[in-house]
Amino acid sequence: MLKRFALFFTLSLSISCSNESVIDYYKKNLSLEVKGKVIKVDFYKGGSSTLKVRNSDGNLIDVSGGSNFQHYIRPGDDFTKIGNSNKCIVERNDSIIYLDCSNIEKIYRDSLGEIAEWPKSIKGKWKIKN
Repeated sequence: MLKRFALFFTLSLSISCSNESVIDYYKKNLSLEVKGKVIKVDFYKGGSSTLKVRNSDGNLIDVSGGSNFQHYIRPGDDFTKIGNSNKCIVERNDSIIYLDCSNIEKIYRDSLGEIAEWPKSIKGKWKIKN
């Protein structure tokens, strides 16, 4: 009986675990390019978040982010994720804000190479669109 349980547990664990490394996860998210309307925002314990964005083709795209999205994004906002960067733009009515999409930990930055991000002078501040 114990052997069956151990085999079942090992099999379940191997099926449920993804082989994607943290570096692969960041690379996938950095390369993503998205433009559309925010349909849903999900926040999770620990500060991570996921946006559901409907693009111009009508497709729903999931965008993973850190706590950066928590206080700035809500359904109905226009959202842009610039490809091959960590740059996100949120537009609401006549206002715009520039955000880094993910909180990339320092220990992974060397493995990812140079990452395009917004300058600190404009990041995280609502402004009137020009």
